[in-house]
Amino acid sequence: MPGGLFAISRSYFSEIGSYDPQMDIWGGENIEISLRLWTCGGRIEMIPCSRIGHLFKSKFPYNFHDDSDQLEGKHRTVTPNPEQINQVVMKNNIRLAEVWLDDAKEIFYEQQGITEKDIKMAGDVTERKELREKLECKSFDWYLENVFPEFSFDKKKENGENGSQDEEPEYNADTREGANRKHKKKQAAKKKKVLHNKRKKRQ
Repeated sequence: MPGGLFAISRSYFSEIGSYDPQMDIWGGENIEISLRLWTCGGRIEMIPCSRIGHLFKSKFPYNFHDDSDQLEGKHRTVTPNPEQINQVVMKNNIRLAEVWLDDAKEIFYEQQGITEKDIKMAGDVTERKELREKLECKSFDWYLENVFPEFSFDKKKENGENGSQDEEPEYNADTREGANRKHKKKQAAKKKKVLHNKRKKRQ
């Protein structure tokens, strides 16, 4: 889910913990809130008929390495180098991995080449873990089994992508897609039964 392309009620956004305040600038926050929504009782719905405008500035209105200007209320337009961006995104991704990926974080770290030294730069995630417990969120294994069953770490490692998308995945009935299919199947069976009863009465 792109971070700038979703809508959520202000009260619910606050209820589930809004964004991680220790994540910097941008990068990873969209994945973090996606995992939090799905595992903590919420869901994400795609609305095909919606219309969204998303404008990008030609340069970043902030920097990636020094917060002094922001703290003083100043704003600069700068162009960060790729290394600065990568460091910020990596820190954010480590924070979400530490809180939400459970044992799978080790696979993620291995694939991304993240070291113990890198993990330390993510800072303290105690408050976010406490939030997860407070919301009684489900495990990452539950997420893989019920929301994203077509995902495979092995396939990603071998193919450099989230597995093959050639075949349509079999969704668990607990997911939104699975529930919709199950509902449509029931509705079709119900309609067929009604038609059968009507014909029977006519006879």
